[in-house]
Amino acid sequence: MRIEVPGRSQSAIRNPQSAIRNPQSGGYPIQNPRTDKWYLGAAGAVLWAPPFPRWLDRPGFWDRAHVYRYPIEPVYAVAVLDERGRELPLELAGRRWQPGELGQTYRGPGGLEVAETRVATPDDCLVSLLRLHNGPDQARRLGLVVWTCQPGEGLEAAGAERERASFRRRLTLASLPPLSVSAALGVSLPARAGLALAEHGAPTPTWAFSPLSERLDEGSLGGSAPFAHLGVVGQVELAAGQSQSVVCAAALALDPAAAAGALERCLAAPAPLDTTRRSWEQFFASAPSFTCSDPYLEQAYWYRWYGLRLLTIDRPALNYRHSVVCEGIDYFRAPISYSAQCHLREVRWLDSPRLGQGLLRTFTQHQRPDGSLPGLVPPQGEYPEVFYHADWGGAALALHQVHPDPAFLAEIYPALAGYAAYLEQVRDPDGSGLCEVWNHYETGQEYMSRYLFADPQADREHWGNVFRLKGVDASVYAYQTYRALAALAAELGRPEAAERWQRAAQKAGQAIRAALWDPAQEFFVDALPGSLARSPAKAAVGFYPFMADLAGPEHLGALRRHLLDPGAFWTPFPVPSTSADDPLFSAEGLWRDVRRNCPWNGRVWPMANSHVAEALVRAAEHLDEALLPAAAEFLHRFVRLLFFDQDPARPNCFEHYHPFT
Repeated sequence: MRIEVPGRSQSAIRNPQSAIRNPQSGGYPIQNPRTDKWYLGAAGAVLWAPPFPRWLDRPGFWDRAHVYRYPIEPVYAVAVLDERGRELPLELAGRRWQPGELGQTYRGPGGLEVAETRVATPDDCLVSLLRLHNGPDQARRLGLVVWTCQPGEGLEAAGAERERASFRRRLTLASLPPLSVSAALGVSLPARAGLALAEHGAPTPTWAFSPLSERLDEGSLGGSAPFAHLGVVGQVELAAGQSQSVVCAAALALDPAAAAGALERCLAAPAPLDTTRRSWEQFFASAPSFTCSDPYLEQAYWYRWYGLRLLTIDRPALNYRHSVVCEGIDYFRAPISYSAQCHLREVRWLDSPRLGQGLLRTFTQHQRPDGSLPGLVPPQGEYPEVFYHADWGGAALALHQVHPDPAFLAEIYPALAGYAAYLEQVRDPDGSGLCEVWNHYETGQEYMSRYLFADPQADREHWGNVFRLKGVDASVYAYQTYRALAALAAELGRPEAAERWQRAAQKAGQAIRAALWDPAQEFFVDALPGSLARSPAKAAVGFYPFMADLAGPEHLGALRRHLLDPGAFWTPFPVPSTSADDPLFSAEGLWRDVRRNCPWNGRVWPMANSHVAEALVRAAEHLDEALLPAAAEFLHRFVRLLFFDQDPARPNCFEHYHPFT
């Protein structure tokens, strides 16, 4: 195994000052093109990652895209027409995906071959580059159509003038203000644009279903209509055996002029895919180079970097004045505090602190009056009820250790101190040193028997103060935050504040060891406020004290007796979020006979596994070296979980997995 950090001495790594660079000269480090993937993004506001695409095998982007967190569909389709204006059937012949692009090949009648490369550009164009190759028998004059059908609900304007079509649409999300988005469509050919209104939309990207296929008139719409069909039609003349490349694109932006400008730049570019490819190559080159004799570990490493950039938004606007990393695709396309604490630890290894600092600023600049940090920062508006427990202090300290920046530290310290005060005053009202959980959402770990100890109806759909429970995970996060603030305050030259947070950390640490350690079970568990009665439920969060300096030799029974027990947590693909001997354990994600979206009563979650890996390795290094083989085996099993059919060429990353299969 080799990690290259060019230009750094060991002292520089301990107190890093220079940049981390990947010495690769270019290209994608994920070497194997895939046939089973299609997500496209380039850290812009636009992401094309439909979870269940219906029209993947048709040229264009008819399936759902997102502008920031707002869904929009369809975007556009591409049709190839014969000399009589009829759409030519194209049969998918192959697919080739790499992180920045999706390539598909099609076969048409008469020996026609179409090669399509789709990309999402950094300036928010969805591009379909077509290379049409004519058969050997005869010359052809083909039509090429870029078209869309937009529902009248929310449609603010639509127009077709000369060679371009455009529309403006009001996108909606529950509980948030609507977002008006402009789109401009075009093709790199001499073309005609058309607009037609109709009572019905086209349910599929079939050109014959659109009234534009019969009549193509310029026009504009300043208000709503049932459905607006609009598009552009160009012509391609091909001699026998001849090929020609054509760029089809839609630009999406908050401003009509910005969309029009982005479209023109895209269509005029001599190599319209190069910008996207170059942006991906530069990103991979900004991460430390990693090679390993274990192909699973190496591919998982680079695939994780791919995922981080896919989920990055680096187009400042609205609530996102800085770069951010979102939790996932679709409705998870927003920075969420539960995952942000992990993203900060990951992106700190990039050669610049910009992304990490932007992510942290996005939360601290939306801090609430009570000192809490929002659980989710939407592109506009807010979700005042959403809160997640997170180790904000430890994550900020980790970023600072790699990219020390006194000015940034001074900027964010007051917000982090306010958050820690919120934990002390609001989440520990009895002054026990332990942090309270109030509902099963805010731990990021819904549907677990650990909460039923506090309230038999703890799983009802509700944010806010549903129950009170002194949580192991929440208390460990609070302890880590207090301890980090002590270090940050000392670095800022604030000895009194450093001592204050050190006392808070000592109090929390003592309370975790005294109240949350169950000597009979030999496990860290939750407890009820007041009585501090301990829960019988064993959850994977019971290992979290080991990832801090909270556990000692007297606590190793939690690892030996429970973590390494195949009947509890040491399943073939460890670790399940709830012990396998729990009465409500379900490997399939069933809770009260319903398959849940986010079940934590037996599924394996990579986020929790990352914490457990940290806990086990730290215990092996500091408490018992005999645990080192188990730590290595855990990492071995965990990484192989993240591959389809154990194929090292097909890494994946889902929220949760089956612990046995």
